[in-house]
Amino acid sequence: MPRVTGTLFLPLGLDRWWNTGSSLAALDETRKFDLDLAINELDLAGLTTALGEPIAASGVLSGKLAGFGPLGALQLTTHCSLENFGGASPKNRLDFDARYADGRADGVASAFFGNSAPIRARFSLPIRPEKTGSQMERSSTTKPVFIAPSIVRRSGSKPCHATGD
Repeated sequence: MPRVTGTLFLPLGLDRWWNTGSSLAALDETRKFDLDLAINELDLAGLTTALGEPIAASGVLSGKLAGFGPLGALQLTTHCSLENFGGASPKNRLDFDARYADGRADGVASAFFGNSAPIRARFSLPIRPEKTGSQMERSSTTKPVFIAPSIVRRSGSKPCHATGD
């Protein structure tokens, strides 16, 4: 049976929320956040239909998301897996593992399509979330770099590198 279970604590100041009408402005960045969620075989097509917005979503999502600490020292970890999307046989799968701590997000994404070799991408990004007024801002403007060593050019065996904005 598909389920989403766990705990979520966001340090919201009721008086600030009442005065501003903004949930983001009401976040108390000095108090600790606490997040511990588990998703067990969530059917995305069924979820979109249940929410009244049936869109072209398919697959079964499973994973965990955990986080704790005040905004300035927030730590997050996640592992997610999306299976059975796209109707292929053998079944397709996407895996995603990531960790955020000390202003850096690191992770690995893997894609398994049919019988082909997996495609993997690693990332490492400097990100420092800061709350200013009613907006969350990143204090870093560094471009992310994605390296996918499983993708090779036809003329050689060098890995494919890509940068993005």
